[in-house]
Amino acid sequence: ESTDSKVDYDISLGGYARIGYVYLEKGKHLDDSYKHWHLTSYVCARLQELAAAVQSKFPILLEGGNSSGRSTTVHQLAGLCSRKLITINMTQDTEASDLLGSWTVVNRNSLLASVRQKVCTIRDRLVEHLLDTICLSIESEEKRNKAVLSAADLFRALFARIHDEDSIRLLKKSLNLLISFFRTTLGGIKIANATAKKNLEETLCEAEHLLQESVETFSALEGSLAFEFIDGPLVKALVEGHWVLLDNVNCAKGNVVERLNSLAEADALLSLYEKEPELKFQRADGSIHPNFRLFMTANTSRTNVDKLSSAFLNRCIRLVYSPLDHDLDEKSVESHPAFELACFSLGGISAGEEIARIALKFHAHCKTLQKDKQLASLSRYEISFRNLKQTLTTVKLFLSQQSKCSPVMALPRALFYAYLQGIKSQEQQCTLLSFAAS
Repeated sequence: ESTDSKVDYDISLGGYARIGYVYLEKGKHLDDSYKHWHLTSYVCARLQELAAAVQSKFPILLEGGNSSGRSTTVHQLAGLCSRKLITINMTQDTEASDLLGSWTVVNRNSLLASVRQKVCTIRDRLVEHLLDTICLSIESEEKRNKAVLSAADLFRALFARIHDEDSIRLLKKSLNLLISFFRTTLGGIKIANATAKKNLEETLCEAEHLLQESVETFSALEGSLAFEFIDGPLVKALVEGHWVLLDNVNCAKGNVVERLNSLAEADALLSLYEKEPELKFQRADGSIHPNFRLFMTANTSRTNVDKLSSAFLNRCIRLVYSPLDHDLDEKSVESHPAFELACFSLGGISAGEEIARIALKFHAHCKTLQKDKQLASLSRYEISFRNLKQTLTTVKLFLSQQSKCSPVMALPRALFYAYLQGIKSQEQQCTLLSFAAS
């Protein structure tokens, strides 16, 4: 993770975000959280590496110990690229159904209303595509009028069956005819606007997915009870084109992780055996949205977790991150990447840079003592970058809530809460506080 060459970013390039030398297409999800992050050259170098991996469309596994910034880096990249990121915390209790979905008993009227609402949304989008894309691409006025009249008849039939209780089962047929019309028309014309054509294709893929869902819905309505398969967050993201982060994937059971193996193939595939008939999502046929990306993190410091299989690891792009305080010592405080991050965190505070310097020097000293086993700490108490982050947050909190509190008074109290409560020896606590004051 060299920072010899400066890496920056630019998100003012219209539909693209530049991260170093990598250009990624931006989405439409409004997220300005990146404005609250200080994207130093060190952070941008990580983002550039991750952005390059994103272009491959393969699942990405970010490995590292505590406080290595794995999850934060994914959130930062999603924010810069205006992508919706769905985070799922993986544990020993996580089941495949938590990711993929499961059958549930639902209210009959609610089920019908849900189908109608989805069809109405697709219908409205197809009307927009007809007027804004199809009509503008047909040069002949006669052919254009014919296409509009044909589409109008199909839309009228669909509209009638959406609101007619007795014709609800004919909804599938009407939607199918409308999709076929657009597919046929699309094949006979040339659309100059690549973005418009792409958006139309995405809408048709969603309509076809809805058509498949409707088959199961109508089957569920046969009995007195209505059952619906509720898609899990991973399946929804596959269809809608969002990004998914499986946090601490190595904490999940092996059989859950293995269900994801086929998503890492060159021709990504996910089979839903839980549905009848079996439903398959593939990149090749567009049922997996082209914008879908899968990120995973693995905490290598954790014990008593399942080891990820070689078959799974070999299918992923693996990025290994060092802790954010890696190689920090008392002599390298001001040249370490963590110093710039700490100074930004204390921006606007009087003597903020000096507080950051003292806090990092104290942090490095405690890390050295713990490494040399000279720190009488509680069992399994590990000092990490989180302690430093907690210190800076507490300093800001004290200064904002207590007008008479000075930075000189706030720092020792913050250090005590962040570091010294985990140290058993009161004498050593006093020694460390004296070190911070020296």
